[in-house]
Amino acid sequence: MIDLIKNHWDNIFLALSAVAAWFTGRKIQASTNKEAEANAVGVELQNLKTVREVEKQLLQDMQENVTNLLAINTELKGIINQLETVIKESKAIIAKQNKEIARCKRL
Repeated sequence: MIDLIKNHWDNIFLALSAVAAWFTGRKIQASTNKEAEANAVGVELQNLKTVREVEKQLLQDMQENVTNLLAINTELKGIINQLETVIKESKAIIAKQNKEIARCKRL
């Protein structure tokens, strides 16, 4: 048996090395997979952070737009009120002129 081991020591050593390399490769692959998963989680967290920053900026922009629109709306309401006053005054003037025209036609 010892002679058999001595005669085939190179082949036995090669086989043991291959088995050891296979187990080591599996451990390295598992470690690499864990690192890749950790990196993926890190990238995902960074993406979420970026999304949150974009959402925050979007909300600020929308709030500014709403504030601007409210100011414009208030200004337009004032203009409408002024125009309604002008229309009422114009109608009163037109009614007065129509009465004057009717009076003149009777003469």
